[in-house]
Amino acid sequence: MSSTPARELLELNEVVVDEVDEMANADEGQTLSDFGKSTLEDLESIINRPTVGTHQFEIKSSIIQMVQNMWQFDGKDHEDPNTHLAGFLEICATFKIRDATDDAIRLRLFLFS
Repeated sequence: MSSTPARELLELNEVVVDEVDEMANADEGQTLSDFGKSTLEDLESIINRPTVGTHQFEIKSSIIQMVQNMWQFDGKDHEDPNTHLAGFLEICATFKIRDATDDAIRLRLFLFS
């Protein structure tokens, strides 16, 4: 007997339901928000930092605090990612580090925003 699209969809649905049940049982005690939280290890592998020609590349703690206090982005409904990026870039444009490209500075500082 040949398989119909409806039958294939039912079989796929059963597989998905089984997988969801397995994940739910394996992660008891965790909330949905726990799965959305990233760790610093996750972020380290996402951003590929360019090499910088100077050994004294340091972003001052006052700049980091300014970014954290003024331009934190949590992805909430009332937050606009475009406004966040515009503010972040505005802060980055206020200082330069010798032998460091703008991109290198932004990539290192973005982690704090």
